[in-house]
Amino acid sequence: MVILITGASHSGKTVLAQKMLERYKYTYLSVDHLKMGLIRSGNTELTPMDDDKLTDYLWPIVREMVKTAIENKQNMIVEGCYVPFDWRKDFEEEYLSEIRFICLALSDTYIDSHFDAITSHASDVEDRMDDSDCTKEWLMECNREFIEGFRNAGEEVTLIESDYEKTIEDLCPDQDAKGGSAELVCDVPFMEHVALFVNDVEKGRDFFVKYLGGVSNSGYHNKNTGFRSYFITFGNGARLEVMSKPGVLDPSKEQERTGYEHIAFSVGSKERVDEVTKILMEDGYEVLRGPRTTGDGYYESCIVGIEGNHIEITV
Repeated sequence: MVILITGASHSGKTVLAQKMLERYKYTYLSVDHLKMGLIRSGNTELTPMDDDKLTDYLWPIVREMVKTAIENKQNMIVEGCYVPFDWRKDFEEEYLSEIRFICLALSDTYIDSHFDAITSHASDVEDRMDDSDCTKEWLMECNREFIEGFRNAGEEVTLIESDYEKTIEDLCPDQDAKGGSAELVCDVPFMEHVALFVNDVEKGRDFFVKYLGGVSNSGYHNKNTGFRSYFITFGNGARLEVMSKPGVLDPSKEQERTGYEHIAFSVGSKERVDEVTKILMEDGYEVLRGPRTTGDGYYESCIVGIEGNHIEITV
């Protein structure tokens, strides 16, 4: 397992990495340390101020170190800000399944209310020496850039809005009382994404973006296998991977069968359920049932969505 931690300046990524190091005993790679080693040794003429160029320079090195750790079945924490927004395109699925990605950022409200505390804790793990350039306006701009960039790429951003300590703690829970292994603890059980094979991956992507408000990343294409995919992120951070690949079986989809029956999307209100269902019906999609209130109290409809897959629209 590789835990890849990035985020905006002063967002706490180094504190989180240090906490995970102490708790899980994983190897820890600081991309800042790698940067300074290469700069101070004369292996590059770049300076610490060349942020964009440093990302282009450092990321290929970090990327291959991550791949090597996964291939050797080694656990590692990688922390730093030099991670491109579209980092996933550089990894095939067998690597991605072994990477836990965390992006930290501070909200404008948090920065405005806690600026003095943020700057006073800036050297809790590392001595920043001179932090005089950090102003409230600069910090907000930096954090907004990370939030927008990674969200537009389809990534979930852990946004610190009120309780900083709890947010950091929730990202690295303790081992269980029975002394479970660090590897199992770090792989915190949560649904990271649902994957859906389709024949037309662009049409599949467009369906979830147009009707259900998803935000798609730029996509991935493996030219050797023909595999293509888009990760689509929804309002609460849930992600759907829409995929295609030559030769995938396409059996008929019976309405009642074993396996996943539908994917459900909450649209916020009964009125919105009615509205979205009507739009889909007018665009030619079959409505199987509803909108209606079910026996267990849910207000929902179910439509036959892209390529025969059932999509439930609920409050």
